[in-house]
Amino acid sequence: MAVMNGRKNVVEVLIFKKEVEADPRFNVIGEVSLEDIDMLDHIGEGIDVKLIPI
Repeated sequence: MAVMNGRKNVVEVLIFKKEVEADPRFNVIGEVSLEDIDMLDHIGEGIDVKLIPI
């Protein structure tokens, strides 16, 4: 999973289905876990969170 920054009004979260090369545009979090979902819920309290499966 990676969080893509660059938009003030939304946090885009890309969820990758397989291993991919690291991309410097992303802040890589790693595999999706329950802790990640809790973090996204927390972030979502102040800003829109958009989940994008890839």
